[in-house]
Amino acid sequence: MTIHASGVPATPLFVIEYPEEGVATVDGTPVYVPEGGEARHAAIDEVRFTASLLDRPVRAIDVDPNGTRHPLLVDPDGTLTFLAEPHPDPDPDVPDEEADTPSDEEDAAPTDDHDGAFGEWWAGTDEHDPHGRAPDERVEGEPGGAEHDPYQAPNPLGTAPSPPEGPPSTTPPRSGRARRRPARSGSRVAPAAIGLAVATAVTVVAVLVWPDDESAESRTSTTSRAEPAAVTAQTGRRQTSVWSRSIAPPGAGRPSVAALGDVLAILTPDRRVALLDPHDGRIDGLGEPLPAGDAALHATGDPAAPVLVAETGNRLVVWSPLRAPRSWRPPTTVEFAPGAHVSYAGALPLVTGPDGSVAALRGDGLFPVRLSPGTVAMAADTAHVLAGRAAGPWELLGFDGRTRVVAPLPPRPGARILRVAGGGHGVVAAVWSGPGDGSETLAVHDSSSGRVLVGADAPAGSLSSAWIHPNGDPLAALGPVVFDLAEGRASVTPGVVARSVAGGRVYGTRDLHPVAVTTAGVLTLPDGAAIPWGVGAGRALLLTGDGDRAMVHAVDPTL
Repeated sequence: MTIHASGVPATPLFVIEYPEEGVATVDGTPVYVPEGGEARHAAIDEVRFTASLLDRPVRAIDVDPNGTRHPLLVDPDGTLTFLAEPHPDPDPDVPDEEADTPSDEEDAAPTDDHDGAFGEWWAGTDEHDPHGRAPDERVEGEPGGAEHDPYQAPNPLGTAPSPPEGPPSTTPPRSGRARRRPARSGSRVAPAAIGLAVATAVTVVAVLVWPDDESAESRTSTTSRAEPAAVTAQTGRRQTSVWSRSIAPPGAGRPSVAALGDVLAILTPDRRVALLDPHDGRIDGLGEPLPAGDAALHATGDPAAPVLVAETGNRLVVWSPLRAPRSWRPPTTVEFAPGAHVSYAGALPLVTGPDGSVAALRGDGLFPVRLSPGTVAMAADTAHVLAGRAAGPWELLGFDGRTRVVAPLPPRPGARILRVAGGGHGVVAAVWSGPGDGSETLAVHDSSSGRVLVGADAPAGSLSSAWIHPNGDPLAALGPVVFDLAEGRASVTPGVVARSVAGGRVYGTRDLHPVAVTTAGVLTLPDGAAIPWGVGAGRALLLTGDGDRAMVHAVDPTL
């Protein structure tokens, strides 16, 4: 992709140095160099890893052993752009410690159309453990308890504090990955508050109103009735919806629909959260308008008792788990520092503050964790935060204060790990060297043990797009590879780039045409067909529209 330096923020800015042959550091932190790998490639991969989490290019300075400094831009797909001019000086009014603010997915890249034969394979399991591990078995090279990364100096971590009742006065120490700028002469004004400002008091900004049966549709004139509408559906779906409703146009990566078991939450055009019966589209609950700013809805937590989160501005509006719609309590508002980033790669929302501090949303508050130097927070699950690096071991930062370092086992003897592609929901996806020069291996590892659960070989260069694994769905995908994690199976369709997962299918493109893929095969869809966003009450939920107007449609399967 073409990178324009003027459009890349001044921070973060990484400094890559080579203190000795075969050794590289990023911002002074040693980089893990795989056996047989090159130090420079490992350092660039480390920076690229952050770029992929930020979903944009980042700035770096590559310092030769002779001291020559090369300013460059590193794109999420690994493209390097060397600059003729030095990087601009960061804003002097921002704190000395710049943040890494990861996002939950990488930039999609074109796939290699190599036509070689690539197949699936998967790891066997035994009766003791679903991941193939006996109860008392210890994986060689896998630290247990609170042991630390063998590639980093020991850094004992204390027990993380409980969520505070108000905005905290201190923040967890930042990761060593982010850059500390040299001190400038003259006085500096410290910001009044940095890090993750947590508001755990019940600050209700969007109270759900439970209307009488006859008045549910009459409370607002801006919420359309649920009526059938014509829609260009995928092959095998009716062309007329069972019901359709207007919704707020979803922004890039900002959904305005969330499935909560037998309840569907939507964001109406006037920014109200509405709860629908997915069978007929009837409104069961309607809230007051959300605060100003971009808004998005997310279903988080246990799929059996999901938690609805509305992200708007620098706050999360959180509704407790529900068993029936009318049992919901008023929501709680959790505030965080402006400039923080929220990702949803795991079961829980993960908030990374502008100072590099990290916290997971647990219940009605943010629970902070402390990153080890050289790691980046990737996802938050129910018991821990997953922190990784571009290549090498990852860490599980438990909410009980303990840290476990997990070394992934290779999918085959002699395989070299090339990069960590993503993680969350108990797994980590990693790309390894393949059995031949024209291939790479995508392996899904158990995040707790490092064992390989399932894997597949794919054309080299085709595994650079985003790792996709929705909460509660057994299917996952990256590029041309589709995994059924429940069955331990995989399929590879060269030329396909996966974009989304819904209703037991992976949706993506091949030669710019839409396709649906499972582990059993691939189906070409009509151009312009609405791609299912999810499934509710056995019906496909389709989203259509543009930046000004959008609709959600419920479509029955063709009989």
